[in-house]
This record gives sequence, structure tokens and C-alpha cells, in this order.
Amino acid sequence: HTPADPIGVKDVRQAQSHVDWVKANRTCTKSTRIVALIESPRTTISEKVSIYAKSLCHYRPEQMKELCETITSVIRRVRAQSAVLSEEKVLEHLSREMIAAKLTPEDVIARLSKEPVQGMTRS
Repeated sequence: HTPADPIGVKDVRQAQSHVDWVKANRTCTKSTRIVALIESPRTTISEKVSIYAKSLCHYRPEQMKELCETITSVIRRVRAQSAVLSEEKVLEHLSREMIAAKLTPEDVIARLSKEPVQGMTRS
């Protein structure tokens, strides 16, 4: 994607279709939350996108890079100490580190779903 152009209908429909596929092919309860995400440097959407976006969220590549680097950093810190710890202690340490870095599943979902495509500026 080129940053200057808007996110188009084709990209949104394709990304949003993953939610439909999961619902049709995997067991989901009413409380199941599926976060559909389009990673793009684009910051605007074309006019008709909001019709198709439903629950689709937007995340910029630099945001994804930062998230992945944070996860990697936590794993490296835990791994460096894991040789002298039991499996149970490694898991406890990993859990504490993930909570401290705000990388629990709930934290990551909140981060990824901050910018719904429907709320983006139209071009």
C-alpha cells in the first residue's frame, strides 16, 4: 500500500471476510471476540468502505513493528533467566513480564482494535 492513497473496498472486503470464515468454520460462542485487522500505512478510506468494514480495525505497520519488538524483548528477558528456573517458575515469570508490559491477550486486543476502519477519515 502507498500511504497517500485511501484503503479501498476490495482490501476491506477481503480482510472482513476472514471474520465470516472463522464464524462459519470454527466453533464460536456468543462471547467469542474476533478482531479483524488490516495493517496498512494508509490513514484514510475510500467513500464506500464503511459499508463493508463492520468490525474491521486498522493498524499501521510501525505500530505492528513496535508491538512485535515489545513481545520479543519480553521473551528474550524471560529466556535469559529460564535456564536456572523450573518450568513453573518460567511460566510465572513470563506471566508477570507480560502483565507488566501490557501484553495480556486483553491488552493486545485493546491495542489492535483501537482504530475501527469505519471511524477513519474518508478521502
